[in-house]
Amino acid sequence: MNTTRQHHVWFLIIMLGCGMLSACAGPGPASVKREAGLELVWPPAPAKARIKYIGDLSHPEDLGITKGLLGILSEVASGEEDDSMVLPLAVVENGSKQIFVADPGVKAVHRYDRQKGRYHSIKRAGGKGFVSPVGLATDKAGNIYVTDSELAKVFVIGAGDDEAAPLALQDDFVRPTGIAVDGETGWIYVVDTGVHTISVFKPDNTLLRKFGRRGSAEGEFNFPTYIWQNRDGQLLVTDSLNFRIQRFDRHGRFIGRFGHPGDAMGDLSRPKGVAEDSYGHVYVVDSLFHNVQLFDESGSLLMNFGIQGGEPGEFWLPVGIFIDADNTVYVCDSYNQRVQIFQYIGGE
Repeated sequence: MNTTRQHHVWFLIIMLGCGMLSACAGPGPASVKREAGLELVWPPAPAKARIKYIGDLSHPEDLGITKGLLGILSEVASGEEDDSMVLPLAVVENGSKQIFVADPGVKAVHRYDRQKGRYHSIKRAGGKGFVSPVGLATDKAGNIYVTDSELAKVFVIGAGDDEAAPLALQDDFVRPTGIAVDGETGWIYVVDTGVHTISVFKPDNTLLRKFGRRGSAEGEFNFPTYIWQNRDGQLLVTDSLNFRIQRFDRHGRFIGRFGHPGDAMGDLSRPKGVAEDSYGHVYVVDSLFHNVQLFDESGSLLMNFGIQGGEPGEFWLPVGIFIDADNTVYVCDSYNQRVQIFQYIGGE
């Protein structure tokens, strides 16, 4: 430890003795940060509001999470003092008030525990960073699955664990990206963008099947990226360079598709994250449109929200999306270095 850091540590210890610092984490869960008096909804009045802006997340303090003394001392001693998002690409909430964000900019996964008021930067065993964590999923036990597209591996963060362990899936990936876990069967779906396929694994990590190949016909892919499983077990896959969303059953059988390239609302330019709310509305994040478009189950455009910019409700190259059981919508606003949080309030 260098002299400057030693001085910092001793100064903090002295302040603790004087009662100037608390030895525990900050208060319990708090509302996400939002400018006072700011109310944003889409579409604007006089139309009925469907989407409401809740707030931004880029630092633990945005959720009311503060560091205790031990956390501060550890950061000062190690030199790791920055817990900001740098390049958030995927987000998931595990049902226990824990939000996870995959961030290749810091080679880690951020974990924000709103119930305990704690933050942790999760890496691989031994403190080794990820290389390119790009996909996240959760299972019904609260475990978090991480794809690293450069390491060509899948990792799992056990519920309550502070490190990620490699998952011994029986496959040789080229560039794994999107991932989903079936809440009924426990099957793990991994999108391999590099070979234009989706691999399906049993809970024992053995390969069950693969589906897809490169092409533009039904059930074929051209650089697929993200995947979502809805409450009925159906899979929505972003077929990025075919500029469409494809729908499959849990066995990989083709059901339908929608989307085509273009520059008008309802077209797709660079589709990335995809998700579905409890009403069956399909949300597609489009990085080049800098917005989120909502479609019905048949693929007809319902509405959109967001424009390019850095203000609340604006996006700059958004990527990943997650929708929880309460229809809270989390969007990775990657180049604004934040996750924006919204609520669907429109009913059916």
